Amino acid sequence: MTVPTTEKGAPARIGPNAVIRTVQELEGILGRTDTERMLRRFGLEHLLDVEPDGMRPEEEFLRLVKAVTESLPPETARAVLLSAGRSTGSYVLENRIPGVFRKLAPVLPRTVRLRLLLSAFQRHAWTFAGSGRFEVEVGTPARMRLELAPEARELPSRIPLIAYYTGSFEVLLRAMVDSDLTLEGPPERDGGPPERFEMTIYPEGLPQPCFFQERGFRRTGVDHGAN
Repeated sequence: MTVPTTEKGAPARIGPNAVIRTVQELEGILGRTDTERMLRRFGLEHLLDVEPDGMRPEEEFLRLVKAVTESLPPETARAVLLSAGRSTGSYVLENRIPGVFRKLAPVLPRTVRLRLLLSAFQRHAWTFAGSGRFEVEVGTPARMRLELAPEARELPSRIPLIAYYTGSFEVLLRAMVDSDLTLEGPPERDGGPPERFEMTIYPEGLPQPCFFQERGFRRTGVDHGAN
């Protein structure tokens, strides 16, 4: 797999939880021995003991997603990454969201909570976007746009990778904005999702959609016909 780089040519890096939580989910399903065996086949056995401090090469996470996708049935691979994303979201909620914000959030209007959270996503996008790009449009509707690394196209399927991001955002949005909201993800069709990954935030009344797209595919406008 090609090594993802930033616009300045440096190797792209992301937070360690993408790797740590995915490996933990694999161990929960396969056990330590079979997880180590699977990772060893892909030259990734060193990921079994990643420390939680310090950024990691984005390449490691993409190679890990590739290993999961090639080694497990499609639904299992998706479930592993979705659960890993949710676990990452829970970690961020407990360790990266300021306590004062968590205390004040319940008394703030829902739309204000959403705006503040999306702004936080924007400020800290460097920790999860890697060589991709993340943008937020705060308005009505509000939008999140994540252009995945070009190297993501080398994955057998991008569905598990999208599931990881869906799980992370879902946990944070439900905890900080509205516990009843759901995210409708992109269609899961043969050959993987389309170049534009769209997720709509429900219930109606919340600023709507957030979508993901691969870098290199630029499309404007959002279809609202199904809303």
